[in-house]
Amino acid sequence: MVRRPARGSHHQRGSALAIALLTLLLVSLAIVVITVPLGLEIRETRRLGRDVRLTALADAALAEALGELAEDASFPGYDPYEFKNAQLESTVTASGFEKVRVVVSARYLGATRRAEAQVQLGVGGPKVLSWRRVP
Repeated sequence: MVRRPARGSHHQRGSALAIALLTLLLVSLAIVVITVPLGLEIRETRRLGRDVRLTALADAALAEALGELAEDASFPGYDPYEFKNAQLESTVTASGFEKVRVVVSARYLGATRRAEAQVQLGVGGPKVLSWRRVP
C-alpha cells in the first residue's frame, strides 16, 4: 500500500524552507555588520602603529645626529640609509653662531615623517632649542 502525504505537508515544507532561507539571510547580514567595522578598525590600528613607528624612527635619527654633533660640530648629516625596514636620513646646516638646524626624515611602509630641530652647539655638547614636525 502506498502512503499518501498528509494534506498541508507540502505547504509546511515550503514554509520551513522560507524560514531557513530568511534565517540564513539574517545571519549573513549580522556577519557583514560585524566584520565591516572590524576591518576598518584593523586598518586604523595598522595606520596608528605605522605612525608611532615613524615618530620613533625620526626621533632616533635626531638622536643619532645629536650624537654625531657631540663628537664633531661640523657633522653634515647622513645620506639616506636602510634601518630595520625603514629609510633614515639627516641634514645639518649652520643657522647662526654655534647654532645648527637638523632636519631628519624617516620613511616606513610608504609613509614619511620629517622633523626639524634647532640645536645650540657648545662646551656641554649639543642642546636642542626647539623641535617640530615638518609636513
